[in-house]
Amino acid sequence: MIIILHGENSLFAKRKLGEIIASYKTKHKSGLSFFVFDEDADFGEVKSAWETVSMFEEKKLLVFKDVLGNAKQKTAITEFLRGHRAKEDKDRVAVFSERTPVEIKRDTDAAWLLEVPSVVQESKHIGPARLPLWITEEAKRWHAAIDPDAAAYLVSACGNDLWRLSNEVAKLASYGKRITKRNAQLLVRYDAHAQIFDAVSALAEKRTALAMRQFYALLSEEEWAGMLGLIIFQFRNILRVRILLDEEASPAEIKSSLKLHPFVLQKTAAYARLYTGAGLKALYGLLCDMDVALKTSKASFEPCLEQFALRVSGVLAK
Repeated sequence: MIIILHGENSLFAKRKLGEIIASYKTKHKSGLSFFVFDEDADFGEVKSAWETVSMFEEKKLLVFKDVLGNAKQKTAITEFLRGHRAKEDKDRVAVFSERTPVEIKRDTDAAWLLEVPSVVQESKHIGPARLPLWITEEAKRWHAAIDPDAAAYLVSACGNDLWRLSNEVAKLASYGKRITKRNAQLLVRYDAHAQIFDAVSALAEKRTALAMRQFYALLSEEEWAGMLGLIIFQFRNILRVRILLDEEASPAEIKSSLKLHPFVLQKTAAYARLYTGAGLKALYGLLCDMDVALKTSKASFEPCLEQFALRVSGVLAK
């Protein structure tokens, strides 16, 4: 049996993997038939783990973490599993957990892995409108209740970073089982960088009105120069990822080249796929021109930002 856990939302994928492992350990307590391999795993050890006959009458569980980004390893493991009819094997379970979406375009190995009867779960990001409800459910995981205005503050403070939101909710729940806005403001630092990241995300997704509302709200608290610097930084990373994608770089190569936090890299890669390389280069050039104009003339930031937002809306790849 093969299970694939992948997608933009690595928090959900990790939790699902944890549930699978916990369920397995409850039924098979020896632990001798449970194996975990990462992206640097030795294929010989994978082969041995699959083929060795267990002295106990229990299923084997092999967990592969982020191995599909290594093209050589992915091909070796896929060919091995295909040759051993792993999808029909009832006594062995192979679980692939990937922190990024598995792409099947021009990738026969990935395409085979995702074909039925494999069990595939793709975890997607939660949209801004659903975040307060998710935070409420997250509080319940810690046997706590959160006030609506406290949930709204967490969204404004943390943006769409589910890992940080999860940690902050856990921290607040340990402080008190009723999470109020006052406690949230006391214990959770407002992260303007996260807010700018979310505003750029909205812009990249062609939600121009939402992006501009977020930018204008931030201008009341942030200097325009710092905001522009972060916008340039994010679009530069999106452009770098787009260039690597056009060069058919593997996820592992992109990760090694950019050295970004996994959460940031996931979102950056998703936005890079929305653009053409030429369109991104034009946008990045416009940002650089804007930076020079604002620092050497009497140009105003708000009109420049609006013009840039309109340009973004017109360069998304079809």
